[in-house]
Amino acid sequence: MKLKTQHKPPQKPSRSRSHRTLILLRVALPRYLTQEEITRLFAVISSPRDRALFALIYHYGLRVEEATLLSLESVDLKNLHIRIQRLKNGVSSQKPL
Repeated sequence: MKLKTQHKPPQKPSRSRSHRTLILLRVALPRYLTQEEITRLFAVISSPRDRALFALIYHYGLRVEEATLLSLESVDLKNLHIRIQRLKNGVSSQKPL
């Protein structure tokens, strides 16, 4: 006994389906630190090295990986510039110190 199956041709997505409005769930936006919180953060950092590192991260908005890519060659003390390798766009830039 042979079963009959119906073969349906693939349907094109309807215009309304392709232009469907997406409903975004309400998520909490990132919160920035207040000036008081920044002051308290830097007050508990005792090491000058760590204070300088956190200052660079905060001032230039570096990601952790971008901060780990910094080296002595990244800093130009003569011209007071720092070379930052950005990971997101892959574009490096030179910023004043």
